[in-house]
Amino acid sequence: MESVGNMAVELAYKYPFCSYSKEVLSDMAISGIERYLNFGRERVQNDIYLKNRYYELGINEIKLEEVKSYVYSRMMVSAIKNPYLIERFCRGEAQRSKEALVRGDAEEILYVSEEAGIRAELNNDGLFMVGIADFLRNSPKREAFRLVNNSLGNGKVFLVRSRMIELAEEGIYRKIKDGLPIPVKELPKDLVDSSRKMDFDMQIRIPKQKGRNTGWIELVLGTPIPDVRHRTINLILAPYLTNVKGMDVEQAAKVIYDYIEECKKLNPDTRVNISYIRYQCKYAKEHRLRPLSMTNAKALLSEYIRFE
Repeated sequence: MESVGNMAVELAYKYPFCSYSKEVLSDMAISGIERYLNFGRERVQNDIYLKNRYYELGINEIKLEEVKSYVYSRMMVSAIKNPYLIERFCRGEAQRSKEALVRGDAEEILYVSEEAGIRAELNNDGLFMVGIADFLRNSPKREAFRLVNNSLGNGKVFLVRSRMIELAEEGIYRKIKDGLPIPVKELPKDLVDSSRKMDFDMQIRIPKQKGRNTGWIELVLGTPIPDVRHRTINLILAPYLTNVKGMDVEQAAKVIYDYIEECKKLNPDTRVNISYIRYQCKYAKEHRLRPLSMTNAKALLSEYIRFE
């Protein structure tokens, strides 16, 4: 694809993680830091609530403002240093890029996929051909993306347009996350100070439930953590899902397994497997265990989750 004016700006606006962003911003000075702090803060806020949307715009100056807001949002979420907020930020940005990609043609899908680390080709039948290694590395953890449920040939997986876009979204997420968090020493001090003051405002609100307040456990289930996962399962999640939510052992184990898979994106070093999870769910149900109180859970998880 040609690297020329309007096209470069359009692609940078749609996919600010891509190389065109560096190109269009390389000769531009960013002035008015307070203004871009506000833009960046708003973008992070929208990302963590998965409300960041792609809109078609016709004015290049506004598109470039959006690209700058992405640059600042990356710095700001790095300064906050909360693994969960970084995770949500990356998901929000990937979701926005997917919305743009849905409107793109095949050439754009191929370009964005390659920028995200997925090499693909288009065959004569209009199917996207992806190498098995790239497919497995980026596949969403859903039944439709199991290798046995897809067409294979000559070391390639054949995907229709919609599945190729879903695969690209996962690659985009990984691409964005690879560079985060940016080391604090590489960030402007004013930005770091300002970002840390915004930390509390950006926490996911804890849902409330009738009776004893266990809504905070839904926050735990939505917050991948890099450590203390055995104890989180034993003391909080297994008792909660089986004895508060009333799930059977298999249902509860599936929820926890999916949660651990998300945790492994932060730190893959864990011995937690499905057999261990099933055992803990069965034990909790048979002994009618109750989850930890929120006070004790804070002592266990406060390094990773903000409960305020």
